[in-house]
Amino acid sequence: MKVKYDCISCLSRQFVTLASKVTEEESKQHEIIAYGLKTLGDKAFVSMAPEITGKVCAYASEITGVDDPYYSEKKEYNSIAFDIIDKLSLKEKVLASEDPFDTAVRLSIAGNIIDFSVGYDIDESTVETSVQMSLDTPLYGTTTDQLREAISSAKKVLFLSDNSGEIVFDQLLVSLLPKRKITYVVKGGPIVNDATMDDAITTGMDQMVTVIETGSKIQGTLLSDCHDEFKSHFEQADLIISKGQANFETLSQVNKNIYFLLRAKCQCVADEIGCQKNDFVIKHKEA
Repeated sequence: MKVKYDCISCLSRQFVTLASKVTEEESKQHEIIAYGLKTLGDKAFVSMAPEITGKVCAYASEITGVDDPYYSEKKEYNSIAFDIIDKLSLKEKVLASEDPFDTAVRLSIAGNIIDFSVGYDIDESTVETSVQMSLDTPLYGTTTDQLREAISSAKKVLFLSDNSGEIVFDQLLVSLLPKRKITYVVKGGPIVNDATMDDAITTGMDQMVTVIETGSKIQGTLLSDCHDEFKSHFEQADLIISKGQANFETLSQVNKNIYFLLRAKCQCVADEIGCQKNDFVIKHKEA
C-alpha cells in the first residue's frame, strides 16, 4: 500500500513527535524534521509509509545516538497489558466463553490499539475500552471460523507481531494454537513501539513458542529489508497471521496466504480494506 494523500499530514506529525522525543536540542529537532519532510517529498506515492518512517527513525538515531526512544513506554505497556488481563480476568473469560478461539482472536485484535504512530492518545483506559468493545463488536471481513480452519489445515504458521503490550494480548490467542506449528516473529531492532526480542523474552512469549526476528528495523514487514533466515521462514510458511496496520501496508500486495488481524486506526487503511475507521478486522488474502 503506497502513501496516500492523507498519509502526508500523518507522517509529518510523526516526524515532529519523533524529533521531540529523541532530543531537546532544537537544531537537531529541526534537522530530523527537515530530513523527514525531504524523504517524504522524494518518496511519497512511490513508497510505503513504513519505508519512510524507517528511514527517518534511523536518521534520528544516527544523529542523536538514541536507539530506542520508546523503551520505557514499551515496558510500561507490557505491564499495563498484563494488569488489564488480570483485572478483567481475561484468561478465565476466554476459557469460559462459548467459543474460546473467537474470544482470543478478538482480544488479540483489541491489543492492536496500543500504537504510538497513528495519533491516538493512548492510556490504560483506551486499551480497556478496546478490550470491552472487542467482545461485542462485529468483526469486519473473514470469520474466526475460517481462520480456525486455516490454522488447522496449515503445516507451518508464521505469526507476525506488531506492538509491545499487544504481544501480551497475542499470548491469549497463541495459548490456544497448536504450538508446534507456530513461529512468532518480532522486529530485528527497536522502531517506535514495535515488539522486539526483548519484549518476547520479558513477556514470556519465547517460553510459549519459537520466536524469530525479521532482521529489519522497519514497521511492518518489508521483505526486501529482512534477513535471509526470516525470508526462508516466510517462504516455507503456508499460512501467515499478520498483526497490525503496518504489516497490512507492507504485505497486502505480497502473493501469500495471509490473515490480517488489526484495528483499522486510520482512514487510509480503512479505505484500502473497505471497512470503517476503528473496525476490528480479519482480512484474508489468498495466495
